[in-house]
Amino acid sequence: MLNRSRRQSPLQNRCVNRCVNRCRAGVAAAELAICLPMLMALTFGAIEATNAIFVKKALVEAAYEAGNVASSIGGTSSVAISRAQGVSKLLGVNAVTVKVSPTVTTNTATGTPITVTCTTSLASNSVTGWCIGNVTYTATYTVIHL
Repeated sequence: MLNRSRRQSPLQNRCVNRCVNRCRAGVAAAELAICLPMLMALTFGAIEATNAIFVKKALVEAAYEAGNVASSIGGTSSVAISRAQGVSKLLGVNAVTVKVSPTVTTNTATGTPITVTCTTSLASNSVTGWCIGNVTYTATYTVIHL
């Protein structure tokens, strides 16, 4: 005896395919519900990490500029602080605190080490509102008065 497999008619194929498709209809939605939160967290985490690196770099540049102004001949602490705040504002960094130690005047002795410290909070500079935590960045630059 020959064992012939029974061929299905096109109508039967369509019914079987429709049943299979109906059974898989919710799979894509379930996969999206599982993967979307992880993808969003990864995306926003990458954006915030990049922003944190930029904020740190901007603080270093602001401290460097302020140190150069404070150490120059005739430079003062107030001019250095305004330079650091101007640079940080130009770079888009908010709530920067600048400290110049010791206080530099036009009578500051040559060879005096000057330290400029710039500090800001990452929460006040968040791009997405998803702050990494209560992180405070500080950049310090030390230079000798001319």
